Amino acid sequence: MFSTLFGSKKRFMLPNAGQPAAYEDVRRKMRSGDVVLFGGHSPMSMTIKRFTYSWVSHVGMVYRPGNEGPVLLLESTTGEGMGEGLKPEAAMSGVRVKSLREKIKGYAGHVAIRHLEGERSFTDGQVEDFRRVFEGRPYEQNYGDLAFAAFDIGFRGGEEDLSSLFCSELVAEFYQRVGLIPEALPSDDFVPADFAENIQRGPLRSDDAAWDMLNQPLGEDQGAQLGPEIFFKVQ
Repeated sequence: MFSTLFGSKKRFMLPNAGQPAAYEDVRRKMRSGDVVLFGGHSPMSMTIKRFTYSWVSHVGMVYRPGNEGPVLLLESTTGEGMGEGLKPEAAMSGVRVKSLREKIKGYAGHVAIRHLEGERSFTDGQVEDFRRVFEGRPYEQNYGDLAFAAFDIGFRGGEEDLSSLFCSELVAEFYQRVGLIPEALPSDDFVPADFAENIQRGPLRSDDAAWDMLNQPLGEDQGAQLGPEIFFKVQ
């Protein structure tokens, strides 16, 4: 019964991605707006993967002003030491910007990127403004919202609360503010699995408008799209 409702291990196993690419090779193409996917092994990560039928437990967004120089990751995190497999001294909860290299260097899990291909409908200034507005806000305080989003339950009621954010909510909010995806769904309806290239549907996720929205041409002129998952690691 449990495996029928929440998925067997096979449901959230990694896709057959082959040998991960070297970080330096992938880094050359990284641009602001690319989505970085993480699949952790902590109890919290495994719970997220099981409930959403996906290998993805966490997402963040590349922030690279001028599309050159250091690659940064904009994310909302529980605190890596407790939630995503890094050393406790690296823990820092909430919305923050961190070196992507440092993030994945000690990450106990799998990492992939989906490049935002085609025309970008936003500027560096918009990314920086978004960062300034949200940096420092706490990780989502209402875990019920994540459960509702995971199960596509649409009767929560009330207005969207951006005083604290899940990782996927943060990225979806940026995509909405710059016009890549419509605001037909609130950003807190998005879960990490919605940013994956493929989705497993199950008894509690028979329909997923959020995933469908992200995996079609993006933007008002439909000139952008998320590319395939590219797995990589720091050598």
